[in-house]
Amino acid sequence: MKIDTTYLININGVKQKIRLLGTSENNPVILFVHGGPGNPNRHKIRKYLSSLTSKYTLAAYDQRGTGGSYAPILKKTGLSVEDMVDDVIGWAKWLEKKFYADKVYIVGESFGSYLSTLALIKAPEHFKAYIGYGQVYDFDEDLLAQYEMAYARAEELQDDEAIEFLDYLGYPSNWSKEEKKAKMDEFSSLFYPLVEGEGFPSYEEREIKPFLRSREYTLSDKDGWRKGSRFSSDWFAKIVFEGTYPSLKESDGKIDIPYYVFAGKYDYVTPYSLSKKWFKKVVAPKKEFITFDYSAHLPAFEEPTWFKHELRRLFK
Repeated sequence: MKIDTTYLININGVKQKIRLLGTSENNPVILFVHGGPGNPNRHKIRKYLSSLTSKYTLAAYDQRGTGGSYAPILKKTGLSVEDMVDDVIGWAKWLEKKFYADKVYIVGESFGSYLSTLALIKAPEHFKAYIGYGQVYDFDEDLLAQYEMAYARAEELQDDEAIEFLDYLGYPSNWSKEEKKAKMDEFSSLFYPLVEGEGFPSYEEREIKPFLRSREYTLSDKDGWRKGSRFSSDWFAKIVFEGTYPSLKESDGKIDIPYYVFAGKYDYVTPYSLSKKWFKKVVAPKKEFITFDYSAHLPAFEEPTWFKHELRRLFK
């Protein structure tokens, strides 16, 4: 029986939207947790990964505060990492009940890899195995690695203006709490054009326009994304510059289920070296680190054929 349905479900007190795609209710379920925060990826999963439905049921939800899960009340109550982690677990429980499954597979993207990892540390009994790409280790270390990457690129290009600006900003580890947010914004305005180079599609072209043009989302979903994306990004920046997030860096790395990291060789958002650093720390029943030689931050959509091949190999 074909499965192609959208549900709006109350998860931990917030109505959230999920899309299910599949060919049989007896197939194992994969829960996809998107990044951002605030960047739903249902349209990308449908476009690039739908052939997986011959073997799996795909479940992709919009996180609280964005897209079809936008809720105005959250602007008053706020977002928290703990609530978003509990949402991951809540969706796993809902899927188990709906499909009479004992556990689900989970795939985390970027910020979603962070939430997913915390969720399976907290409640491993709901998950069979994990794949993360754009794998987060520690947001502050990511920022420091990005700074060093930008400096090396500026020197390579002999871009004296960029070097001068980076010297003015100084190392992120030396930024005071009071100046961190402003300097993060200044750094971002330089970093992405510098490392992406001329001719690289803009964020608007590769992310915003495909989302807004997609038929996957209703007008209400798109309005929720417009209203929620800035809210989510401001909240994320706040917890980073305040250092109020639980860091995987402080974890003992003990994971009770098979744990796999798919890393784009050219990832400049969550640098390859730091994904590998976290992976080496992980102690799991099975683990594997797979390099995607032609990908940056999103190998699921940059090398979808190889991504699906490896997913099928590991999610048995």
